[in-house]
Amino acid sequence: MTSMNLSPSAPTEQPPELRLSDPPEGPPRVRSPVDVLRAIVGGILVIGGLGHAFGFDSTLLGFAEDANEATGDFPDWSRDLAPSALGSVVIAGALLLVVWSLMTTRYRRFVSYAAGIAAAAGLSMLLGRVLDGLVDDAVRRSFDVEIPVFRVAGPDGRMNPADPLLAASIATLTIASSFLPTRFIRRAAVVVAVYALTSSLMSTAAPLALPSDVGAGLLVGSLLLVIVGRHDVALRPHEIAAALASAGCDVIALEPRPGAERNEWLATRSSGEHLIVHGLSRDDRSSALIVRLVRWLRLRKTGDHRPFLTLRRNVEHRALVALEAGVHGIETPPVRAVAPAGVDGMVLARDPIPGEVVGAGERANERRAQHGVPVDVLRAAWRQVARLQRARIAHGRLRLDSFAIDESGRPWLVGFERGELVATDQRLGTDIAELLASSAEVVGVDQAVAIAHDEIGGAMLQRAVPWLQPLALTAQTRDSISTDELDELRVATASTCGLDPEPPVRLERIDAKTVFVLGTIVLSGWFLLPQLADLDALWSQARDAAWNWALIAVVCSVVTYVAATASLLGAIPVRLAYWPALTAQVASSFANRVTPAKVGGFATNLRYFQRKGVPLAVGATAVGLNAVAGVIMHAVLTLCALLLASGDAQADGLSMPSVGVVLLCLGAIAMTA
Repeated sequence: MTSMNLSPSAPTEQPPELRLSDPPEGPPRVRSPVDVLRAIVGGILVIGGLGHAFGFDSTLLGFAEDANEATGDFPDWSRDLAPSALGSVVIAGALLLVVWSLMTTRYRRFVSYAAGIAAAAGLSMLLGRVLDGLVDDAVRRSFDVEIPVFRVAGPDGRMNPADPLLAASIATLTIASSFLPTRFIRRAAVVVAVYALTSSLMSTAAPLALPSDVGAGLLVGSLLLVIVGRHDVALRPHEIAAALASAGCDVIALEPRPGAERNEWLATRSSGEHLIVHGLSRDDRSSALIVRLVRWLRLRKTGDHRPFLTLRRNVEHRALVALEAGVHGIETPPVRAVAPAGVDGMVLARDPIPGEVVGAGERANERRAQHGVPVDVLRAAWRQVARLQRARIAHGRLRLDSFAIDESGRPWLVGFERGELVATDQRLGTDIAELLASSAEVVGVDQAVAIAHDEIGGAMLQRAVPWLQPLALTAQTRDSISTDELDELRVATASTCGLDPEPPVRLERIDAKTVFVLGTIVLSGWFLLPQLADLDALWSQARDAAWNWALIAVVCSVVTYVAATASLLGAIPVRLAYWPALTAQVASSFANRVTPAKVGGFATNLRYFQRKGVPLAVGATAVGLNAVAGVIMHAVLTLCALLLASGDAQADGLSMPSVGVVLLCLGAIAMTA
């Protein structure tokens, strides 16, 4: 059993006589996913702050009144002293950073600070004016007070609900977090938080803009770092070497691993053995969170468990999945060490595998194009997958290039960064779908399906059928196989497993249909709100109505649905239950209200027939026949009503139109038909 060492803290001393290689050359400033994630959070806070103030403005006013009553016994000078003193500290800290950047000739940093302060303060005041227009008059009057220090007035002379100093300080801290130590940023953030709290408690105005101010500062500071870049936070060689030493790995040399990712290193121990070291920084964690966020926003079903909050927990889980896979007989290199490194970084070291990685590197691609993957290697890889499936361990990226081939031709499974224990059926099926798609690219669809069926059996293979679609696969797999080949692979897999061909599972959370339905709901609400605003007039008209005739009208309306159901069932040669068909008619009536030319009703009836097992052609014919019969009956009934009205003794009679008018109408109808 392989032992794994966990160190409680990152060391600061380097091992003696250590040969360190320079890291791979990269840009001095990088665009970090940390800033993208923070910008997303800032935007959510801004939007949520506006909605919070709009929906709970009276509640916030009550909070301000309660806070004012609780602090009413304080002297007036003490109520102004705390926010003023803390605000002065915040301003002094921001000015110190700006002046220090000028004195050290960090002009890019100086421009970032100045632009961040100006943009955050400007956005905060703009949001304050927006908030002023969203709240009630009673809440707006609470800002008609003497303007405190560090607050600004609006165009009407009232105090602006926003606090530009708070937004500017948040933006300054966000920019400074790209190079200052974390402990300094945390202490400064505590000072800013205390200032925001005391400013809200000591003010008689409602704290409307507190979330939006924080969001504005975070959004502006993060966007500036995305634009101009920040210092690369990737782990340095001496940090990795110190972390390995703390975990008991006596490393004497450390150099970048040739042909691998930028955060992979090759370490040499004093015994001459080698280790493959993965140096992970907080940027790697933020990238993973962004990928999960995009998957959650785009897909209805991801099958993912909740993400870990810290990089440390994520790396420890990755090592645990690898060790658990080894326990269940999967050939995977043993994990030797897990330790913290640098600032919020982690190091994971494992034993190397002599040989090549299938599908990775230019030489491997050339050999694969010329000779392909040996069938015995592919079969051995599928046997590893069978063990994974039985242990319910998901790999998360089970492509051919996840298997490393040693000198004897034996495949080893690596890369459990997306792995999960006790995985869902979707994750297990997606693993099989990934390997099917990547192997079909090399050996062809038929042979890939046949080998997989021989090694893992039909019961496991059929898990992949619903997930053989582009949205369920990784980007590398989607780029390597076309949609037509993927459809062919899904049909072949279903046929091999003895399943009927079915459309793939819907994964998109938002598609054209969803956008249409949401747009219809929004427009319906937009048109109905003015009607609801005139409820008093509607109620006065309802009181004067003849309720006996209203009840008769309701009964007649219900009878139309009964007759429509009978007409629809009479148009189809299949015997169906009456009450479910009546429910479908009521649903089609609602669909007709929001679709042009009653298309929604036709689609609802047709879908109902399909769910009842009626062939599509038969159902479409029945719906069309019912529509034609309805037109004929409406025309006949309308004519009968006209004839009855013309013979009423109380009416003056209806005069028939002239022959010319009749011919003109018939010609217009013929031209439009």
